[in-house]
Amino acid sequence: MKITSLEIKQHEFERSFRGYNVDEVNQFLGDLAQEWDKMFNEIKMLKMQLDIAEKEASKLREVEMTLIKTLRTAEDTSSRIAETAQAEATRKIESAEQEAAKTIESAKLEAAKTVEEAQLKAAQLVKEAEHTGKQLILEAETKALDIQKTSEKEIAELDTRYNHLERKKNELLSKLKSYHVEIAKLLDGADIPAVIEPVEESTPVDLNIEDDFSTGVSLPSAVNDISLETTKEDKTNLEVIEGIGPKIKEILNGAGIYDFRTLATTPEYRLRDILSAAGPIYAAHDPGSWNEQALLAENGQWDKLEELKARLIAGRLPETPSSTPTVDGSNTEEMLDKVNKVKAAIRKAMVDKTQEEKPKSGSFFDSI
Repeated sequence: MKITSLEIKQHEFERSFRGYNVDEVNQFLGDLAQEWDKMFNEIKMLKMQLDIAEKEASKLREVEMTLIKTLRTAEDTSSRIAETAQAEATRKIESAEQEAAKTIESAKLEAAKTVEEAQLKAAQLVKEAEHTGKQLILEAETKALDIQKTSEKEIAELDTRYNHLERKKNELLSKLKSYHVEIAKLLDGADIPAVIEPVEESTPVDLNIEDDFSTGVSLPSAVNDISLETTKEDKTNLEVIEGIGPKIKEILNGAGIYDFRTLATTPEYRLRDILSAAGPIYAAHDPGSWNEQALLAENGQWDKLEELKARLIAGRLPETPSSTPTVDGSNTEEMLDKVNKVKAAIRKAMVDKTQEEKPKSGSFFDSI
């Protein structure tokens, strides 16, 4: 029998003597009705939750069945795919092996053909190289023979020229010695002092002694040595440099070049400009070795300077054997004419000094 909370609240008991306390019974019935309502509501709520849970469980069972079916289908599909892939892989492997075999065979044939062609080309190149090498060797031998013959001919010509120059030099030295002896006799025979003193820069005596560069030949003589003999401590005596005479020294001094250091640091093109500005006669001089000579003189390396000057020809180093200068008869006559002028200048100086003290012992050249 179902009893609701309302029935419990409205239920009435019959009264009897010494029965239950009416208030307590009513209180109890009220509490019982409330508890009954609570229980009924909880039961109702639980039923609703149970229904929901059952519905969810049913859905989950359906999902589970679907997943099971899907898994089975996937397994079946993967099996079929794996079998198909295995079969396809096997087929492709077999096809690749066949294609690789064909490619290897074709490559072997192509390589054999290429090697054969390379060997043929190499043999042809070797033959051509041997032929070319023989031709080059033959041409080189021919050229070497021609060069040897030409060299021998040039050496013979140089020997002839050298011997000719030696003879000319000896002749000139003999003449200069005779002039020296003659001048010494003139000085010794005259009752005058040795008045030919070193010419000071303030009153230079122009003896017209210049190297003849018109033919590229430098003709040093004892007369040139007169003006070049100075103490090694004098750093301003530019005439020590081969190719520089009194006139060129004056030209260089006018351009601000007074000592060896300045000359050594002046570029060659600047020296050529200075000489060209002085006139065509001085432009013919070659200052190519002046820097090196000036540097040696500045450093006091006099032995090396003399070695360098001994190799110079007209102030320059000889370039080729064909450039070796020669001395003809006209140059010799000009040299003799210059020596005669020197003698005349010396006689004039002797006459001008006749009133001075007696001459010291020694020749004219010893007193300079």
